[in-house]
Amino acid sequence: MSKQIKLKSKYLIAVSTLLLLSTLVFNIPTFIASSFFIFYFLTSGTITGNLLLPGKDIGWQILFGIITSISWIVIILSVIYWFFQINPLVIGITFAILSILLFFTSKKETKINLNINLILDKKTKFIAPILIIGFLILFYLLFSTRTVGLIISPWIPLGASFLVIFFLLNILLFYWLQSSKIKVYKKLPFIILNFFIFTTIALILYAFGYGFDPFIHQAAEKYIAENGFIAPKQPYYIGQYVLIVATSLITKLPIDLLDKILVPVFSGIIIPSSTYFAFKKYLEEKDSLISVIAFLPVVVLSFLIVTTPNNLALLLAYIAIVWLWYEWRYSTYKTHIIGITLSLVTASIHPLVGIPIITIYLAFLFFKYFKNKEKSSLFYLGYVIALGISLPVIFFLYFKLFGSGRIVNPMNNIQVFINLFDIPHWYKFGDASIWWRLLYGYKIILGYIITIASLIGLYFAKKRYKLKQITDFLLSTVAGLVLLTFLLATSVEVKNIISYERSNFASRTINLAKLILIPGFIFFCYEVWCKFKNKKGKYLLSILASILLTTSLYFTYPTRDSVSKYTGYNVRAADVEAVNFIDDRNNNKDYIVVANQMLGAAALHEFGFAKYHKTASSTEQYFYSIPTGARLYDEYFGKMVYEKPKKKWMIQAMNFAEVDKAYFIHTNYWYPAGKIRDQAKKYADNWWEFGNGETWVYEYKRASKPD
Repeated sequence: MSKQIKLKSKYLIAVSTLLLLSTLVFNIPTFIASSFFIFYFLTSGTITGNLLLPGKDIGWQILFGIITSISWIVIILSVIYWFFQINPLVIGITFAILSILLFFTSKKETKINLNINLILDKKTKFIAPILIIGFLILFYLLFSTRTVGLIISPWIPLGASFLVIFFLLNILLFYWLQSSKIKVYKKLPFIILNFFIFTTIALILYAFGYGFDPFIHQAAEKYIAENGFIAPKQPYYIGQYVLIVATSLITKLPIDLLDKILVPVFSGIIIPSSTYFAFKKYLEEKDSLISVIAFLPVVVLSFLIVTTPNNLALLLAYIAIVWLWYEWRYSTYKTHIIGITLSLVTASIHPLVGIPIITIYLAFLFFKYFKNKEKSSLFYLGYVIALGISLPVIFFLYFKLFGSGRIVNPMNNIQVFINLFDIPHWYKFGDASIWWRLLYGYKIILGYIITIASLIGLYFAKKRYKLKQITDFLLSTVAGLVLLTFLLATSVEVKNIISYERSNFASRTINLAKLILIPGFIFFCYEVWCKFKNKKGKYLLSILASILLTTSLYFTYPTRDSVSKYTGYNVRAADVEAVNFIDDRNNNKDYIVVANQMLGAAALHEFGFAKYHKTASSTEQYFYSIPTGARLYDEYFGKMVYEKPKKKWMIQAMNFAEVDKAYFIHTNYWYPAGKIRDQAKKYADNWWEFGNGETWVYEYKRASKPD
């Protein structure tokens, strides 16, 4: 049943704006404030999408309209933040300006065509409810396993049963995607749910949060929400910070929660939706295309399971990449507005991703309208070089201004680039069975398999689909990113970054190159799918796809098994108890704490950037040792756990931070736990145990017993 709804655009944007602004003035309950926030972006997104994508289905208009209108808000707030600060008044004015622009540019009336049909068809009417029940079971298992304790790998508490259910569910899902005759847009929610399994396991399972970096960013966001800005202002991360802070001030939702859900939840929605939108006109066998999109998580995208500015920027970069494919066929000045917006907002969130995306998009526009195609080889050469040096040039200028690093001869550091492709050092094959060896052998070569498949797919796109120019452009983009990765790894040296993080700049562009190649992977898988679309082929593809997806799900998260001896840890209840215990014993936080980075994360979670000490070298030191804190973590924590936990190291740490009291926190997962625990007791003035032997706190005072 089709039905047309007429919306009074100008009336709706006025009402939704007033409701949203009221949340910044009055103490409105969280649920109502959040509803006003959603209502505003549904309204502004519908109007923006109708303006920029006229004639498209309402769902696509709303999706890209919301992405674009949120991006405009983020870009404006980022500029204001850099020159001033953000607060409820600034946020309110920004939303009001956007609403006024939409009010005067929108049509008086927006028509929405709704196609209301049951989601089932006769042939497969029982499969959809089974799929829904299966997804509910998986999410129930995740929520029921959620813990405040130690998780080295999610697969330890979840067990094999979770993966078995996922495997069986995906066999059914892929068969249904290929067999059901319902419209594709009704299949997308099921694919999104399957993406959520990939992206939200850490979000649900880790009660206090996953990883270390999110705690730093959440602390920064809380500080900005309270103070308007954080000093010194840096030209990165701003976009994520203003987005989270503005959303929190409007919706009244906690910053921690908003930060945690941002990338895992929205990547699960945006990646399958935007991919289908961009490629549905290229690949006309819709059942095969939708199956290929459901298969995309086989490309292990671990950077989408947790929110950081880098990961959010990569998510937006992916949208910009698939947008290139849409614009190659359906290009107008209005679509260019969306492309430019995506590029700018990505740069506002993380320049290391955003600057290459801006370079790629501007080169794309130039090439698309480049008249003399015969000289395209000259263009490609210049483009590869420009993309390759884009970030090194920025770093060079930044170092000149702030003296925080240097550009060196890349030929002297080639090994650093080679090391980017090393097998993780925690893979130990010695005692593993042949089956575990084969599994990890597959994992090691998976990236190369996907790269080869993607290049073959681009060849198909070039020859079979007559898309020579866009594929040549993307291949040159990959070449430029390889050059960029090489130069970042070998020529850029940044001061005050802990040794094992110095290759992170280059790894970001590797992930960007992966995203650039995904369209080629889509073409390759589509060709394979179309070859096996007969009845027997559907069964075979369903089983094979489920096997490969289950394997990729396993490797998307940290593993601890016969081969992988991964030792990453998380913030636990005992850690939070310990940092609060120390704080309760002291006034004004006039102490330092030497501990591993997860205790620093616990302190950031509880206290934010509450205390910095002026060191003997006139630098500022966070009162907990964290990797970005240089000597307190690199030197003194290292001596306490790798040499011997003597008081003299803590005295040296006190001298460095110019305090009279220090604490060493030791955890039961840091080997050799028992030996360090017993030795530390001998030299400490006091000690306490938390969490039934999970965490120990040792207190040291300057004027007390010697070593």
